[in-house]
Amino acid sequence: MQTYLECYPCVLRQAIEAAHMAQASPIEQRKIVNQTLDILRELPDGATPPEIGAQVHEIVRKITKHPDPYSKVKQEATTMALAMLPKLRAIIQSAPDQLEAAVRLSIAGNVIDFGPKPDYDLWQEVEQALAQEFAIDDLHLLKEYLPTAQSILLIGDNAGETVFDRLLIETLPKTVTYVVRGGSVLNDATLADAHAAGNEIAIPLIYPHWRAGTLPLAPRVRPFFPTAYETPRIRFILVDGDTGEEFSGWVVRKEGYVFGLEAWYRKRELMPGSIIRIRPGKKAGEVIVKVDSKRSRRDWVRTVLVGTDGGAVFATLK
Repeated sequence: MQTYLECYPCVLRQAIEAAHMAQASPIEQRKIVNQTLDILRELPDGATPPEIGAQVHEIVRKITKHPDPYSKVKQEATTMALAMLPKLRAIIQSAPDQLEAAVRLSIAGNVIDFGPKPDYDLWQEVEQALAQEFAIDDLHLLKEYLPTAQSILLIGDNAGETVFDRLLIETLPKTVTYVVRGGSVLNDATLADAHAAGNEIAIPLIYPHWRAGTLPLAPRVRPFFPTAYETPRIRFILVDGDTGEEFSGWVVRKEGYVFGLEAWYRKRELMPGSIIRIRPGKKAGEVIVKVDSKRSRRDWVRTVLVGTDGGAVFATLK
């Protein structure tokens, strides 16, 4: 991928657009534009558009102190794609070649890009992808290699497209490793966006967090919760996935934990060893927590309780 002079206006447009997305002040917008022009002015030979974009969006994040300027439109794109999921699944299930249908839908999802094509009709793109001939058709090679492949690497692109990729992952008969960006640039998918496509994680509740009413901000948990550059604590809304009850939570960044679940633990009669499922909420700033109801109530669980003397008591409970 090369950078041409014709790319310069697009880079500047993206910088201004990202500044607006981050609600930058007029002074901040001027700084962003000037520093973007500095980048373009001093651009080394061989610099690619993705490299330039990463620098520009790092400028936007630093000046505005907004960790992900496109978070709102990414969530909207994911929500729109999730609403289409039943129709998309029906298309794959009724297709004579389900793998080809899933690949075509994954291609359609690629249109969700606020870089070169910020305006699009998603359903129209789906219909076009299903009917149009491939410009390059290597599907036969994919089918040839699948039976002997041990695993598959799938590189994600944009938020919202992650939902379409999810359908392809469900169709592929092998273990799939899905790779996304490590940080926010435009509406490119990050780990949080991949989880927002409908995935959730399950974590065991260990004794220290049970007693303190907290959850650990482990690497695989962190993407589900809001963050910030400077604020040490971020308030957000926790939602009980069974009852819909909402209650406040706080991300404590420096110490690496989520606080505010003590009353919920008591109300749901949780104990150390319980499994908690976490997934993104329907609104920005919401996180859904749910007790794993799939675990048999007759299972024996090794746990730790607080004795009458305040000491720890190890027990195996049903």
